[in-house]
Amino acid sequence: MKDGGFVGYNGFIQPPNNVRMQLTRLGIKVDDLERDDKLRMYDWYTPTLGRKSKERYGIESLKVADQSIVFRLTEDDLKNPEETEWPESLRIADNF
Repeated sequence: MKDGGFVGYNGFIQPPNNVRMQLTRLGIKVDDLERDDKLRMYDWYTPTLGRKSKERYGIESLKVADQSIVFRLTEDDLKNPEETEWPESLRIADNF
């Protein structure tokens, strides 16, 4: 990946710490990557439990309507990457 690139993990069906443990078992240095902003854990899971996420990239609002708007805007950005200012990135979603 180019400088500024990152992997974004959108967690919908499990808490971010579960994902971290799984990646660590694969030999990935999760702490280092998150510190360097090369791995971003987008926490969509915690709000489904009625709690605010404490993650750096957590979804801030507990309102479903707000979450829907954020999700839709993100979806549009992914469909039109040439129109965004995001650096080269890989997006992963665990909702399937």
